[in-house]
Amino acid sequence: TSGYFSKWDAELFEPEFLGFGTFPSVQKEQKFSLKDSFSVLGEIGAKLKMGSENALYVGFFADYDLASGSDESKRLLEYQPMGETPLKFNSVIEAEEGKQRLKAFYLGLKVRYAFGM
Repeated sequence: TSGYFSKWDAELFEPEFLGFGTFPSVQKEQKFSLKDSFSVLGEIGAKLKMGSENALYVGFFADYDLASGSDESKRLLEYQPMGETPLKFNSVIEAEEGKQRLKAFYLGLKVRYAFGM
């Protein structure tokens, strides 16, 4: 890969950290697996009649994640000098799981307007 800069009539083949240079063709297959997750969801609301055929629903909901993620923690950046790709980037959530157990908790407001025909 090279970059041509017409302002200076120059073609750069280096530095590699900017994407210039010759790179081998790397093909890597990575397994992707989904893990089971369980959650508790609750909602409470009221339907308010507005006229003969219209209605407005207002409700609140909460969702709590009981079990998610994996039990193993990973570093944010792993260095493997003998592998195909020396640097492996992991998710921030995967990196933080060893320090604390992450669970999702959602609160929300639901508003729905219904009209009749």
